[in-house]
Amino acid sequence: MRSFVLYWAGFVALILITPAKAAKPLPPPAALPPATPGQTTYQELTDFGHAVQGIGEYRDNRYRYDARVAELFKHSQLLENSKIQFTVTVERVTLDEVHVRVDDAGYTRVLMQHKEPPAFGNLRTVYYYGPASTIYYNHFAKPVGLRIGSEIPLELAARLRKRDVLQIEGKVGCMRTIIGPMFDPETIATMTDWHVVNVLNADSSDAARK
Repeated sequence: MRSFVLYWAGFVALILITPAKAAKPLPPPAALPPATPGQTTYQELTDFGHAVQGIGEYRDNRYRYDARVAELFKHSQLLENSKIQFTVTVERVTLDEVHVRVDDAGYTRVLMQHKEPPAFGNLRTVYYYGPASTIYYNHFAKPVGLRIGSEIPLELAARLRKRDVLQIEGKVGCMRTIIGPMFDPETIATMTDWHVVNVLNADSSDAARK
């Protein structure tokens, strides 16, 4: 019995004198990408989206949180009205539109706004009217249709195939950054004043386009 008590006494003493392991360090806060006024890239939109998603790292200190939110919104304003080049992928060609897939820039959702109504989606998009949340949903209508004649030349549309890639040049007309305590952060880049500048054809074989 005595040996049992001495064993546990020694075990407890060992625990008490053993130095505690250092706490796992917090990950470094996501750095904001450098903003070049008047010009941006898809990669910069991707980096900015990741930075906004990292706002949770600052919630333990309200002063740091408020400062970071202000920094993010200031950066968002720098991105607005910046020229940008990006690509879209052809899905199908109808008699009046070229339907394309627009990829997001990481966490940043990317929209293409038309100059003529309907402002988003394609000519057959059904718009629903109601509260702000419903109107907001309309912005994400898919697929996006490039209107033949006004947004893409007929000569070009007539020779496009599925999976062809179109190079687009435009500007970030609106950079919407949503941050709040009750919902997940979100970034949305709306492309405006855009036009097709080049065609990057996919594999010419029919098998590669199925």
